[in-house]
Amino acid sequence: MDLSHFCFIVLKFGGSWSEVQGQARMKYVGGRHKSLRLQSDEITMLLLKERVETLCHWLRGQPFDLHYHVNGTSPKNYMLVSSDSDVVDMLESSYERNRIEVVVAVKYNEENMSQS
Repeated sequence: MDLSHFCFIVLKFGGSWSEVQGQARMKYVGGRHKSLRLQSDEITMLLLKERVETLCHWLRGQPFDLHYHVNGTSPKNYMLVSSDSDVVDMLESSYERNRIEVVVAVKYNEENMSQS
């Protein structure tokens, strides 16, 4: 089986965003992860959200955001995935289009964090 047409997506969830002291960025800490394997040319925003809800069934019906790690950034930089064009950017940011780290952030937790 030729794996070059597949994209391996590592979903991180159950953690939280934390401010990095002295920098204008956030990092994701804690939580767990699960992996998805999807055909690169078939990935859309709808498919990605459906697969996340299948793996993380407790998210069904709750608002959540997806953020991907921009490969090659150190320290890690995350970008929001909210449309099919963002999905294309996400795929293009992975140098070989085969492994992407995606953080699943429940909107309730994001709102509480911004108010503190």
